[in-house]
Amino acid sequence: MRVRRGSIPEMPAGAFARAALIPGINSPLSQDDVDTGRSDEPFHACSFSPWIASTRTTGEFVGTKIQFVPTAAARAHAARTYTGYKGFRDGGDSRNPVYSWMWADLNRCAHLSANMTPEHRHTIYVQMACHARWGATSRIGGNTWDLEAWRKDVSWARGLSFGGGCGRDYGYLDDAGDFLVGRIVNGRGRPEADAVEDRKAWLVEPPPLGARKPVRRHVTTAAAYDCLLASGRKPATWFPFEYLDLYLDTGADVTDEVCPKRSSPPEGAPGPSPGSPPKTSPPKSPPPPAPPKPTATNLIVVVYGGGHVGVAFDVSWRAGRDPVKCHFFRDGKEVFTAQCGTRSSKQFYGVPPGVHTFYAKVSDRYGVYSDRSNVVVRTTR
Repeated sequence: MRVRRGSIPEMPAGAFARAALIPGINSPLSQDDVDTGRSDEPFHACSFSPWIASTRTTGEFVGTKIQFVPTAAARAHAARTYTGYKGFRDGGDSRNPVYSWMWADLNRCAHLSANMTPEHRHTIYVQMACHARWGATSRIGGNTWDLEAWRKDVSWARGLSFGGGCGRDYGYLDDAGDFLVGRIVNGRGRPEADAVEDRKAWLVEPPPLGARKPVRRHVTTAAAYDCLLASGRKPATWFPFEYLDLYLDTGADVTDEVCPKRSSPPEGAPGPSPGSPPKTSPPKSPPPPAPPKPTATNLIVVVYGGGHVGVAFDVSWRAGRDPVKCHFFRDGKEVFTAQCGTRSSKQFYGVPPGVHTFYAKVSDRYGVYSDRSNVVVRTTR
């Protein structure tokens, strides 16, 4: 017997027999399956990928969750695991080329933020390969393949074993919520829309004395949210709801008390003379407040060569003004528009050689546009 790199996890007893009983890939959605047609948290098509139909990314850094809808070809590849020893053996081989091809498409179509560590990326890769090995139908792993950066980076044998659950039983990283302290967050990525929970904004504060987890406090009013922004906080960022539930405790609500108090006249200050009419000025109507603008920031441009250019930027908006659209500009002309989340990216092909300027804008549901993002100049060949 010849042993090669990439050990093969043990096949669960009776798996071949059970596989024969599994319905086809178009199984009805279960209660745990994901609504991939939501307009407020859209999935984006992964063009020209034989493995990924569409994908959605929520969060960043260790709080990243990628969900994608596998194609029939991806399901068919997984089905080979159940057809005999060769399919089972190939599925456990770390050199299986399908995993590399699928990973390249995932990097192209999903968003892996620049601050993710190699360990975060590797655990996502292992989870992806596990789904590609076992997820022959939506009854095994759901209608989307979900990949979470806060899972432990386990060995290849453990990661691709049936018992590892493609992440479910890898274990969790410690203290993975600490980087959220000081930020305002929203919990998103639920299987189905929840109008109440989706709109909640949370202020994350340090752990109380003797505790380990940071505390999230519900921002209960629009005025309190505005005061937090006025104090220098950034607008709320989306993170997966289960990540927030796992790594943050819940504290007291944030109310209008966070807003600065109006100063009162100093004690002992002279009042009006007796008998004199009070001084009044004619009432003035305050000007209407300007509508809150969304923002487009941190635009980056990567030139791959051969007319292939990738563009990505961060997006934020005021709660209640979604869905939003992202507008990509090249040389002053809008070249692509689509609904987007907190991070938007687009791969462009056929960009002519020369010097080009890139920037982006965001518009909310009421047609209010952001200011222009930073401008990036790149030379393509």
